[in-house]
Amino acid sequence: VATLSNPWEFDTEQRNCSYCQDEFNPFNRRHHCRLCGKIFCNKCSDQRSLVP
Repeated sequence: VATLSNPWEFDTEQRNCSYCQDEFNPFNRRHHCRLCGKIFCNKCSDQRSLVP
């Protein structure tokens, strides 16, 4: 079982993408990184990889 290296960010704590700072809205939704726990927009979470 994999463990997160950092705590999972809560949706209510993050109004903007952790990378590009775009604001989240119904058309720009949040995506949690399974490795770092941060929240990214769809555009910035387009790059996916397997988590060991």
